[in-house]
Amino acid sequence: MLDLETIFNLQHGDVLHIDHPVRSTCQRWRVTGKVQRWKRDPERFRVPLKHGLYDYGALLPGDERRCHLESECTAIGGA
Repeated sequence: MLDLETIFNLQHGDVLHIDHPVRSTCQRWRVTGKVQRWKRDPERFRVPLKHGLYDYGALLPGDERRCHLESECTAIGGA
């Protein structure tokens, strides 16, 4: 699980693991841009991500429970 401080310090090229909902493995996602924040809502954020060649997505509030840094991965089988 990521906290807000860790999310706000993410930089382009950092790797996150997102827990797969069915299997006990993780998917490897790479940060592809700058963390976007909102002035009116300081806890709101958007982190652009990429997985593989063609999958793009974003980390949004509520998703941080399923994510962790690559260095903190404990899933069986890794990424």
